[in-house]
Amino acid sequence: MDERIKDKKQENLRRERVNEVSLDTALAIIRNCMTLMRVGELRESVSMVIENLVEISGARNASIILIDDENRRAVKYSECIAASMDISKMPGDGFIPYEVVKGWQQMMTDRNSIIICSDEERAESARSSPALAAMIERNGMRSVCMLPLRHGEDIFGFMYVVNFDTERLKDTKDLLELMSFFIGTEIYNDCLKAELRRMSVTDELTGLNNRHAMMDRIEAIISGPEQGAVGIINMDLNGLKLINDHRGHEGGDLYLKHAADVMRGIFESRDLYRAGGDEFIAIVEGKTYEEFSGLINLLRETEDRDPEFSLAIGYYWSDNGIEDSKTAFMNADRSMYLDKRRYYSRHPEEDRRKH
Repeated sequence: MDERIKDKKQENLRRERVNEVSLDTALAIIRNCMTLMRVGELRESVSMVIENLVEISGARNASIILIDDENRRAVKYSECIAASMDISKMPGDGFIPYEVVKGWQQMMTDRNSIIICSDEERAESARSSPALAAMIERNGMRSVCMLPLRHGEDIFGFMYVVNFDTERLKDTKDLLELMSFFIGTEIYNDCLKAELRRMSVTDELTGLNNRHAMMDRIEAIISGPEQGAVGIINMDLNGLKLINDHRGHEGGDLYLKHAADVMRGIFESRDLYRAGGDEFIAIVEGKTYEEFSGLINLLRETEDRDPEFSLAIGYYWSDNGIEDSKTAFMNADRSMYLDKRRYYSRHPEEDRRKH
């Protein structure tokens, strides 16, 4: 189904549900949507909203969890426990296994919510999902409302509310179903923006920071209020062209990924950048020159032990920050090219300048 058609379908369903709710519920939805749209950190806004939902529904607690299929995890995004609740007396551990959440996905395919608050509903949940029934029992859930967070028809997370006031079941159900729609939309869009930001500063092949992120780091160092010690290490892989020629570009990509993994074992990930091609940069702050030199020595020692890891190394060091990035990188490049020349003198067959 076309994404626009799916989105239109969801919007029509939402409008139908809005037309059915009571005035008090509609006002609560408006106030909470205004909270979601406030300027600032979305996670904080969502926490304020679910705190309000707990209060309105008379619930013991409420949580939002997101599904991380890549790492097979159920990630708690936000949680609120009623102010009157003694946390130390809450049964269970609140832990929800990934497999249980995946079961919820299947149960929620064509439903806006699942409410379990009677003996019959608990018995039915035990038959359809023993893992869910065990979680309900373990955590002392007399009543629970589970709601999917959707993008189109895809479920990427859940909101659930525990031990709510079942005397106000219809109003609570209306409020939670509609708010799960708005909360899901805001969280999905926020996660999408975060992923786009991550992609804009990440090298796709190696997962290291990219050249754009490196220049941002240098600019932050130059414009920072304090100019402390900083070192730049320029690392240029040896033999990439030869590997590409003999093993193909897939072999070259594996070589680059292996080099990135080795560097992660020496430097902090935030300090590593793939500047392009076979060139990597490490930007190190807050260390002494002896510690900085130790990192270079560790690179050399690793190179001696690993036949699949060979570098030409150059560096720049300053005790007082960086005034001119062009000069800093030029100095690092100059010493790296001297090291590269020594390597080519020992391995002339790999010198691409002669081919």
